[in-house]
Amino acid sequence: GIDTPETVKPGSPVEWMGPDASAANKALVAGRQVTLEKDVSETDRFGRLLRDVWLQRPEGWLMVNLELVRTGFAAVSTYPPDVKYVDLLLAAQREAREAGAGLWGDQPEPSPTATTTTGGGASCDPSYPTVCIPPPPPVLG
Repeated sequence: GIDTPETVKPGSPVEWMGPDASAANKALVAGRQVTLEKDVSETDRFGRLLRDVWLQRPEGWLMVNLELVRTGFAAVSTYPPDVKYVDLLLAAQREAREAGAGLWGDQPEPSPTATTTTGGGASCDPSYPTVCIPPPPPVLG
C-alpha cells in the first residue's frame, strides 16, 4: 500500500528523498526480525512480494508501512484488491502532508544538470504518475 522514491532503478537518477526513505526503512528494520502480513495477493504484476511489514517492539507492534507514510518517507499507493489498511494509511498521509513532513516538505531546486522523468507518456506505466516506470512486458506463452 505504499511507494517510496526510487534509488536503484537502472538508467534513472536517484529521486529526491530516495536515500532518506531508504535510510528511514533501514533504521526501522535492519537487523530486526519482522513479521510479514499478506492481504490478498502474493505478488504485484512486476513479481514483487506484496506484504505489510510489522515490527514487534517493547511498546507494541509497529506497522513499518504506516510509519514510513506517517513520517513522510512513503506515499500511499493502492494496489487493489490489496487495500486492507488503505484508510489508516491515507489518514497518516494527510497528517504528514499537513505537517510538511518528508515528501510533503519543500523540495530543493534541481541542479541545472539534473533531469526528471515524469510518468504518463506512451512508454510509461500510468499507475506511476510522477515517475516513468515502463509497463511490464506482455506475458507470452
